[in-house]
Amino acid sequence: MFYLQLRDAGYTALFGAADAAASERDFVGPVGAEAAEGVVFAGCAPQLSEQFVSDFAALHGSDPSASFVAHYADAATVVLDAVAAVAEPQADGALLVDPERLRDQVRSATLSAGLSGPLQFDERGERVSGARDVDSRAAELGLVGCQVQAGRFVQLFPEVNPGG
Repeated sequence: MFYLQLRDAGYTALFGAADAAASERDFVGPVGAEAAEGVVFAGCAPQLSEQFVSDFAALHGSDPSASFVAHYADAATVVLDAVAAVAEPQADGALLVDPERLRDQVRSATLSAGLSGPLQFDERGERVSGARDVDSRAAELGLVGCQVQAGRFVQLFPEVNPGG
């Protein structure tokens, strides 16, 4: 693993990584808590409700471990809501879905309370945020920065509001 090779070679400066490595199971476990200490990640998982984690585990047999599971769930919600809005039931029980209507329905989708934050798309299909500062923008887009501290991921941004 590249990171361990850097540490073994004496590299002690700050090390950052993208979302793909942001997992206690896939990074901290193999590297070890001591070697992982201080590593910063740009794409950690946002806090998920206990109910979501419980439902996810019941369905999949384990807790969610992907950094973007909230985004995946929001994407599935958008697509399933769009299908429900445009599907035409057929006499034989099948559903007929017009691809153009489905595309348009997805493009116009909004989730005011998605798991990854409020969700709406612009004309290019990009997620919209009206936030002016980094913390607010990160929160609206469901992006979480974190750092390994004492073998666990600690959220750096957006600012955690202990009061809810």
